[in-house]
Amino acid sequence: MRVHGNWCGPKNGGFNNNCSSLCKEDLWEPTEKCTSCCPPIDYLDKQCMIHDMCMYRHIEGRWGSTGCDKPFTGLVKSIPCECNFEMMKELRDSKLEDNCDGNVTCIEAGKAIRATIELQHCGCKVGICIKKPKVSYEGGSHLEVDLEKKCFDYDSCLPTYTCSKMLEW
Repeated sequence: MRVHGNWCGPKNGGFNNNCSSLCKEDLWEPTEKCTSCCPPIDYLDKQCMIHDMCMYRHIEGRWGSTGCDKPFTGLVKSIPCECNFEMMKELRDSKLEDNCDGNVTCIEAGKAIRATIELQHCGCKVGICIKKPKVSYEGGSHLEVDLEKKCFDYDSCLPTYTCSKMLEW
């Protein structure tokens, strides 16, 4: 993952430095104290800050799919796809071009981060439907087979791009 500004990249951002307690005050909206302590340098960096807050909110609250949890460890390792979906939406080429104010570094880093997130595995709910044979006897002598549609949801661990495409179906 590429590092950019004060928030983009592993171990980068307000939750990984002396701003942590200030940034944890409100996980829904960055506070002035948080953004003063660890200010985003541009549009891309602000999107990384919002993504980090979403991730922290989900992981701390143990929300979302458990599709990528490590079995038998008791630790939540799942990256919530919801945060990645929002990040991918905000890092579309048109959004980067409109909001990076012509800053080529912001645009190119945004494209690289988006490509990384698209391939990153995350936990998402997946719905699947199958046709299950249903057998019936008519009058005791005539066997009839119909296909009955059966649908169910399950937690999965798939690349973000794949999960986002499943939501479009």
